Amino acid sequence: MANFYRSCLPQELVDTVINWLSDDVESLRASSLVSRRFVAPSQKHLFSTIELCSKPQCKLYLPFQVQEAPTQPPASTRRFIAKFSDLLKSSPHLASYVHSLTLSDDLSETEHTLRPVSTWLSIGTSECLVALLPRLRQLQTFHIKGVWQYSTAWSHFNRHLRNAMMNMFRLKSLSSLSIHWIHNFPLAMLRSCSQLKHLDLRLPSVSDDLDGKSESQELLGTAQENTTDDAEQLRPRLESLTLSCSLVVLEWFIHHASSVFDLTHILNLAFPGPSKGEVLCKYIWSIIQTCSGSLEHLALWPSNSVNTSVPMSDVLEKMDLSICTNFHSFDIFLNFDDDIECMGPRLNTPAKTIEWMCDLLGKIPHLRGVRKVTLRCYTHHYGADGLLLRDLSSLRKADDFLSGYSDALERACLLVANSKLAVPEVLETMEWYLPRLCAKGIVSSELVNGDRIAVVFQEK
Repeated sequence: MANFYRSCLPQELVDTVINWLSDDVESLRASSLVSRRFVAPSQKHLFSTIELCSKPQCKLYLPFQVQEAPTQPPASTRRFIAKFSDLLKSSPHLASYVHSLTLSDDLSETEHTLRPVSTWLSIGTSECLVALLPRLRQLQTFHIKGVWQYSTAWSHFNRHLRNAMMNMFRLKSLSSLSIHWIHNFPLAMLRSCSQLKHLDLRLPSVSDDLDGKSESQELLGTAQENTTDDAEQLRPRLESLTLSCSLVVLEWFIHHASSVFDLTHILNLAFPGPSKGEVLCKYIWSIIQTCSGSLEHLALWPSNSVNTSVPMSDVLEKMDLSICTNFHSFDIFLNFDDDIECMGPRLNTPAKTIEWMCDLLGKIPHLRGVRKVTLRCYTHHYGADGLLLRDLSSLRKADDFLSGYSDALERACLLVANSKLAVPEVLETMEWYLPRLCAKGIVSSELVNGDRIAVVFQEK
């Protein structure tokens, strides 16, 4: 059989076949055993994306192996990362195949405390990560995710781990960077990212944290102290930008962004709607004006309750988006409140959130040429499909509004976070309540997991 492959199949055909299996881990494992010619192409896909995280059940997620661990997160996670680091040490060629790395802190969503928390990323694994990170010299995408309820602090990482992470920012291959819920992150380190194209900053809000004001001010001071004006350094040209930050962080970004990045070629922009709409308007409008000649896509979502985000529609009403000559699509995040009795009354019901969406889009002037609108329905803890099924009349509101929103509308997409209900029945029922969009043949619906809902822009 090996002789047959060697004589009959050109390597280009082998590569093409394996490329078709890029999302099928089991098939890639099997293909790597066919012959030596199949090993490298299979391994390139198996190791291209690595996610290291600790879930409530203490699992370490790797694309080639998912295992249960004992109930000691730091120790079990440390063991797995040490094994992965040893694997790269014994087979160094595998490190060049890793193009995407995610370091994700996670706690059980049912644990609530106001005390500082220590998670696997900030304790117990530092020496393992310090040994692992320098081996990944071809990394293109780097995600660091803290715990959104509590905000993992940059200062919780020891000095060696912080230095290792900052060295990753300096990689010439790095084109995509995400920093989520990391307190006191030194923004000036973004100057090290010389080839960055995609930036996603979701940093803690001052009002959402007990010590948020002092830590945000400290972050601002640290960033300014490390700011240097290097006229000779070429600014990276951003293509996508997501900002969900405190106003202090936004202020720093606006004041220094033009010296750090080239914002004139942004294609995709995403931002939430904090209650201080006037301040948001000033910051975001300055970015939109800078990239007006290139901007194609805008993603919007309410902050916390839609009741406190209503001013966002007033903010957008003041922005003349018609200056964006290439603009053609919206992503609207619809964050429903979980149906949990102990959490009190639900403010963000599907009906209220979709009403917020209609009010938002309805007040944006001079945008009758929008070709695509995507509604991303999710909750913080569970899937959103069950909530929509109990409030299907809200979908009729979306159907009535979107069917008459723009004559140029070519696609209305409904992405719903999945809670493991029967897929065909859920999709069929939802589309039944979108009759006008279905009659035009422009609606599509899909159930996805919560992680995919949160991804605003993906690098092509």
